[in-house]
Amino acid sequence: MISNKASVILIFSTLFLSVSCQNNNSNKTLHGSTSSKPNIVIIYTDDLGYGDIGANGATEIKTPHIDALAENGVRFTNGFSSSATCTQSRYALLTGIYPWKNKRAKILGGTAPLIIDTAQVTLPKMLKTKGYHTGIVGKWHLGLGSGNVDWNQTISPGPNEVGFDYSYIMAATQDRVPTVYIENGNVVGLDPEDPIKVSYWKNFEGEPTGLNNTELLTMNWHHGHNSSIVNGIPRIGFMKGGDAAKWSDVDMADHFLKGAQDYVKKHKDEPFFLYYAMQDSFGIPFFHVPTSAATSDKAQLRHLELLKKYNIDFIVLARYMQIIPKDIIAVYPFKIINIHHSFLPAFIGAKPYHSAFKRGVKIIGATSHYVTAELDAGPIIEQDVVRVSHAHGIK
Repeated sequence: MISNKASVILIFSTLFLSVSCQNNNSNKTLHGSTSSKPNIVIIYTDDLGYGDIGANGATEIKTPHIDALAENGVRFTNGFSSSATCTQSRYALLTGIYPWKNKRAKILGGTAPLIIDTAQVTLPKMLKTKGYHTGIVGKWHLGLGSGNVDWNQTISPGPNEVGFDYSYIMAATQDRVPTVYIENGNVVGLDPEDPIKVSYWKNFEGEPTGLNNTELLTMNWHHGHNSSIVNGIPRIGFMKGGDAAKWSDVDMADHFLKGAQDYVKKHKDEPFFLYYAMQDSFGIPFFHVPTSAATSDKAQLRHLELLKKYNIDFIVLARYMQIIPKDIIAVYPFKIINIHHSFLPAFIGAKPYHSAFKRGVKIIGATSHYVTAELDAGPIIEQDVVRVSHAHGIK
């Protein structure tokens, strides 16, 4: 953190509020002063467990910078969750109110109205009265506007109306539309000649979807993520237009990180409060390697290159619809697991579910198994099934 004027208080939050702490350096004061106002940064993450950082015992994922903060600062060790989900916990953090007291505080869609009353006392509003500049960078997911947002105009009310001097956000989540960044109420990079339209109820005529246009996907849809396709990824909700403003998924973590760094640098000479709301926990890199019959060999070499570069020692395949080459299996013997979308042994052929339907099979299931050179024939690790009838369709 950068501060020429005051110390920095960093609160690393994972959807809980803490009530007791340990001070590892109780006799130390940063810069030898207790009179100046400390800068405050809250790093807020989804789905980060208490034991997922090194300071709390994690070994598989390295978090040296967070560990250093814990070692040299104050550690909060007894936490109680205001809510286990994203919108509700964010609402509690910023307002100090239990989310169950607000019936609108539930997991919101991308077009939901703002659920924080603009007259409500909030954390950033309180800090502004003490002379702080306040900013948010990252995931918002607390609603925008009054319920009928025009994404092509300044969007209000939003973060700026509940206490933030500066905001650079995504409206909801990475898997929901609209897939654009919003800075101080305005969509970043929007071309006025290509206006944005968003609906969570009905698709726009002529627009492809994950359900009907699987040939356009770089990953298969699941659990309702089958509406509009952006960057080859099927989303929740329908969106048309705004092509120049659409974000890049693969570098989103770095994009928000740079936004947080820029905010700190710009306001380092005044007291500031930064709410850095990450959309993922660790910024694990994501790579899309296009694969076709003509490029399969080249794609597999790229996979192997990436696996070696990042020192990967165990691989889990999920909906991986390709045959793993024997040379890759040889490098990772019994270190590749496939999550197979059917009960094995399965009907032979490209459409096992169709064959099962015709034969009148009464169960469907999933299987995890080790990958071997013989397709779908590796040792089975675990299986599960559910019963079905012909009242169910193939889809």
